[in-house]
Amino acid sequence: MASKALNRYPIIMNGTTLPFFPSGWQRTPKKIQTTNQSEGGRDIVQVARSNKMSINATFALADYTWVAFFENLKELDSFTLKEYSPMLNDYEERTVRIEDYSDGPRKKSEKLEAVTGIWDVSFTIEEF
Repeated sequence: MASKALNRYPIIMNGTTLPFFPSGWQRTPKKIQTTNQSEGGRDIVQVARSNKMSINATFALADYTWVAFFENLKELDSFTLKEYSPMLNDYEERTVRIEDYSDGPRKKSEKLEAVTGIWDVSFTIEEF
């Protein structure tokens, strides 16, 4: 989840700076490895990559143009994601794709004052 201290560093998706922060942003590093067994019975683990990023993202959006923005991103084979890294003290750029996309209007949200409706959008960002 985005930290309040990091709110001054927006997320940049495919060159577009998001003017809002996700309601949920859970990063999960994955290890890409294969395990084989030798003739002597020992496991041989080959790690191809230890920091492949997977992010579960959730947004509550009051403007449908941003829902359309995410719908367009999910159709792309890949795009760039820039996210601020405190370890680097700079933005880190990764090539990613969207999987498990879902969206839908929040029930009765159109009854809120000055809001035509809230859309809940969720997806998983998988790094190549």
